[in-house]
Amino acid sequence: MKNIVLVAAFVFLGYTFISEKPPTPDTPAVVEGAVTAALRSASSSDRKLVSSMYTSMADIIERDAATQQISTTGIWRRCHSSALRLAFGGTSLPGKYPGLDTAVEQVLSQSFTLDDVAMTPELRAAIAAGCREVAKQSGG
Repeated sequence: MKNIVLVAAFVFLGYTFISEKPPTPDTPAVVEGAVTAALRSASSSDRKLVSSMYTSMADIIERDAATQQISTTGIWRRCHSSALRLAFGGTSLPGKYPGLDTAVEQVLSQSFTLDDVAMTPELRAAIAAGCREVAKQSGG
């Protein structure tokens, strides 16, 4: 009788692995934990700064649906670059965590192509989701 709980736990655990569906070409896998790994040695305040920045960027791309000032991915990249310089320029954060820039790009690259394409509602949602994933992995 004691072992029944243990057996049930193993069966449940095994079922959760079996029932997971692999990502399909239309739903690319997000790079799990790349930002988390890059920020492993980060202070909670640095994590919070990164998280806040990407939560704000998600909000910006979603709100822009009404005005459509960000009409292409090229404009999005310029906004992202400017936001990074404004948010972190003059702080100790740039270069403090080696690999953070690459990790963020890995996560965001799952959201849109390097080609300069017109912004669509689906693309806006994907970019916002990518930004929120960076924020989530930052743990802020």
